[in-house]
Amino acid sequence: MNFGVYTAVLHDRSLREALETIASLGLEGAEINAGGFLPTPHLPVKELLSGEVSPQDYLKVFDETGVAIAGLNCNGNPPDADPEVGVEDAEDLRNAIKVAGLLGVHRAHG
Repeated sequence: MNFGVYTAVLHDRSLREALETIASLGLEGAEINAGGFLPTPHLPVKELLSGEVSPQDYLKVFDETGVAIAGLNCNGNPPDADPEVGVEDAEDLRNAIKVAGLLGVHRAHG
């Protein structure tokens, strides 16, 4: 069995610092926020989608720290009664799924 942590609790740290903290606790995985209700300080969604950041460059820090991406979390509310919120959250979820594909991540949820 593998254990990991949702990195939202480490948003005050850089991605590298968050992963180093996770590794120092003996945990093996990180669930990375990909949009929705929370910001995405550990995942450059737009930059990955545009090609400005390559998946290989982004994934390098995971290899270096020995922490795997357990999944992407996009905890928004696409069916929100407020159309502006729902549309934005639905777009975040679609982008999270696209980024998961680019990174080879098999779990993305909203």
